[in-house]
Amino acid sequence: MSEQLQYVARIFVPTVGDKGKNGTAYPIAPNRIITAAHVLDGWDTSRPAVVWWHELDTTRSLGWLN
Repeated sequence: MSEQLQYVARIFVPTVGDKGKNGTAYPIAPNRIITAAHVLDGWDTSRPAVVWWHELDTTRSLGWLN
Protein backbone atom coordinates (compact mmCIF):
# COMPACT_ATOMS: atom_id res chain seq x y z
CA MET A 1 0.00 0.00 0.00
CA SER A 2 1.29 3.45 -0.77
CA GLU A 3 2.22 5.63 2.17
CA GLN A 4 -0.25 8.32 1.03
CA LEU A 5 -3.22 5.94 1.29
CA GLN A 6 -2.49 5.47 4.97
CA TYR A 7 -3.51 9.10 5.51
CA VAL A 8 -6.79 8.94 3.57
CA ALA A 9 -10.13 7.83 4.98
CA ARG A 10 -13.43 7.14 3.28
CA ILE A 11 -16.42 8.92 4.76
CA PHE A 12 -20.09 8.02 4.23
CA VAL A 13 -22.60 10.80 4.90
CA PRO A 14 -26.32 9.90 5.11
CA THR A 15 -28.45 12.50 3.36
CA VAL A 16 -32.06 13.57 3.80
CA GLY A 17 -34.40 11.64 1.49
CA ASP A 18 -31.53 9.70 -0.07
CA LYS A 19 -29.23 6.83 0.75
CA GLY A 20 -26.20 9.07 1.25
CA LYS A 21 -22.90 9.73 -0.41
CA ASN A 22 -19.21 8.87 -0.08
CA GLY A 23 -16.21 11.15 0.02
CA THR A 24 -12.66 11.28 1.31
CA ALA A 25 -11.31 12.70 4.54
CA TYR A 26 -7.86 13.40 5.92
CA PRO A 27 -6.59 13.37 9.52
CA ILE A 28 -5.59 16.78 10.85
CA ALA A 29 -5.28 16.08 14.61
CA PRO A 30 -6.06 13.27 17.04
CA ASN A 31 -9.75 12.36 16.64
CA ARG A 32 -10.23 15.02 13.93
CA ILE A 33 -10.63 14.72 10.17
CA ILE A 34 -11.25 17.25 7.43
CA THR A 35 -13.32 16.79 4.29
CA ALA A 36 -14.67 19.02 1.53
CA ALA A 37 -17.85 21.00 2.14
CA HIS A 38 -19.67 19.33 -0.78
CA VAL A 39 -19.29 15.95 0.97
CA LEU A 40 -21.36 17.28 3.89
CA ASP A 41 -24.02 19.06 1.78
CA GLY A 42 -27.42 17.59 2.58
CA TRP A 43 -26.17 15.62 5.60
CA ASP A 44 -29.01 14.23 7.70
CA THR A 45 -27.40 15.08 11.04
CA SER A 46 -29.89 12.87 12.88
CA ARG A 47 -27.84 9.96 11.44
CA PRO A 48 -24.08 9.61 12.04
CA ALA A 49 -21.45 9.85 9.35
CA VAL A 50 -19.21 6.77 9.13
CA VAL A 51 -15.44 6.81 8.56
CA TRP A 52 -13.36 3.87 7.26
CA TRP A 53 -9.57 3.95 7.42
CA HIS A 54 -7.19 2.13 5.13
CA GLU A 55 -5.22 -0.49 7.00
CA LEU A 56 -2.25 1.19 8.65
CA ASP A 57 1.24 -0.31 8.60
CA THR A 58 1.67 -1.00 12.32
CA THR A 59 5.36 -1.82 11.88
CA ARG A 60 6.12 1.89 11.33
CA SER A 61 5.53 4.83 13.63
CA LEU A 62 3.07 7.32 12.20
CA GLY A 63 3.16 9.70 15.15
CA TRP A 64 -0.23 10.50 16.62
CA LEU A 65 -2.01 8.30 14.05
CA ASN A 66 -0.83 5.19 15.92
